[in-house]
Amino acid sequence: MERQSLGRTIARVCGLVLLIGLPPALFGHGGVSTWRAPAEAQKVKNPVKAAAESIAKGKELYAKVCSVCHGEKGDGKGPAAAGPTPPPANFTDKKMMDAQTDGELFWKLTNGDGDDMASYKNDYSKTDRWNLVNYLRTFASAPPAKAEQGKVTYTCPMHPEVTSDKPGKCPQCGMNLVPKKLPPPQMQKMEPGHMEHMENMPHMEHMEHMGQMEHGGTAEKQP
Repeated sequence: MERQSLGRTIARVCGLVLLIGLPPALFGHGGVSTWRAPAEAQKVKNPVKAAAESIAKGKELYAKVCSVCHGEKGDGKGPAAAGPTPPPANFTDKKMMDAQTDGELFWKLTNGDGDDMASYKNDYSKTDRWNLVNYLRTFASAPPAKAEQGKVTYTCPMHPEVTSDKPGKCPQCGMNLVPKKLPPPQMQKMEPGHMEHMENMPHMEHMEHMGQMEHGGTAEKQP
C-alpha cells in the first residue's frame, strides 16, 4: 500500500513538472514571447507592403479566425479567452510585438504551436497570412497624432496667402511673418492700400510720414 501511495505521489509530481514545462500557446502573456520561431524564420522579410488594402484584408481575416480568442481590439480578451492556458496574446503589448519580426509572426501563423494556436498553412494563402501580420502590427502601433491644439500658423500681414508653420520673412515683400492667432503690431495693421502708398513714397517722405503718424500731426520740413 505504501509503495502504491508513493507511486501516485511521484506520478503527480512528474505530471506537475510536465505542465509547468509546457510552452505558451502563442506569446508570453504580458511580456516577450518565450515561444520563438527558428532563427532563419525570424530573418524572413515581409513581401507585402503594409498598405491600407493589405491591412483591410488582414482585418477581415482576423475577425474571422482570431478575434474569438484575441478579442476585437487585439487585447487577448475575446469570448473564448478563458479557455487557453496560457491566455491568448495581447497584441496591444508594444514591447512584446516589437520583440518579434514579421517573419516570426508569419511563421507562428503558418505552423501554430500544436496546441491552442492553430496552423493556417493549409487554410490560407501566404498573402493572406502576411496581410494578417500587417494587421496585427496595427494593434501596438502608436495612435495617429492628433492635430496640435493651438498650433500657430504664421502669415504675412500684407500677403495673407503666404503662410508658414515657422517664423520667417515673407518671400514677396520681406516683412516678418506674424502668428495668425496673435494681434500683429500696430504697424502691421495698416490697410494694404495705405502700405502700398507708403512703399511708393520717396525714402525721406516715407520717414516724415511715419513721424506724422507717431506724433499725430504734420511734421514740418526743415530747410
